[in-house]
Amino acid sequence: MDKSISIMANCWYAYNGVGDPTQAVSYSLASSLPSCLNGCALCAIFAPNCAAIPASPFSDDLKTAIANALSTCMHQTLNGVTVVAMKAS
Repeated sequence: MDKSISIMANCWYAYNGVGDPTQAVSYSLASSLPSCLNGCALCAIFAPNCAAIPASPFSDDLKTAIANALSTCMHQTLNGVTVVAMKAS
């Protein structure tokens, strides 16, 4: 049986610093790779869509990665790819 898998491109989205970090409207497409160094403030996410804002709603895995990043102050990965980047506040 032939199964087709649709793979959506991912892009970096910068967090606006004020909105709900689990909602797509709190992010905007980054014009370049974010320079996020370790810290306790959310910097950016790597998410599907590559439009002005990321695809919504976020997957449960991405929501969990965001929550883990905020509680541990560390970048988070899914399947070996960084999906949440943190920065100094």
